Amino acid sequence: MKQNRILLSILTVAILLPFCILLSAKLELILFKIIIPILILGIVITLLYYFSFGQLRITLNDRKLDFEWKEKPVFNFKKYNSILIDDIKKVIVDQGIIVKIKTDNTEMEIRGINSEYIKSDHTDSLELLKLLEKEINIKPIDSWDVWNERGWLKIAYRINFLILISVILIVITYIILKGFNSKLLLLIPLVLSQLIFSYFQMKSKLK
Repeated sequence: MKQNRILLSILTVAILLPFCILLSAKLELILFKIIIPILILGIVITLLYYFSFGQLRITLNDRKLDFEWKEKPVFNFKKYNSILIDDIKKVIVDQGIIVKIKTDNTEMEIRGINSEYIKSDHTDSLELLKLLEKEINIKPIDSWDVWNERGWLKIAYRINFLILISVILIVITYIILKGFNSKLLLLIPLVLSQLIFSYFQMKSKLK
């Protein structure tokens, strides 16, 4: 999966969710109030998931990593050239899973790993991380560290905060004007939890 695609997907859902709530409020039939917003969000989330995720197979031969994406009808990811593990300069890890490998002139995003010897993506990532730490003695960093190095983290932190406040205000306004309807607000915690989680992660890195 690709972080930039995931962030775009989260932003799309955050923008679409208030629209679905307002659309539902304008519908007369209760059945339509529930089904239509859920159907719209379901279709969009499915497409965004397909847009954001893919399967990457990694093999190691003679200190060289080979990469192969599983082909999709659409939304295919950029193909990666093979690299020597001795050329690796940075390994970026989020939540215990390798997300990027960088050399001096190459950057590979590899959040999902399917190896030839281990089936579990998470286990594969840990095995590859242990191997790289052992073979090239490299210390992993996380994505927020990279954003901080590039000067993007403060901007992302402020945007995330504005979106978080906007979503909360929209929900509060809707409840005040239309009353609380748990069936329509079931998806709110999904968006808020991601925004709040990202907020505290970025805040910890800015200290």
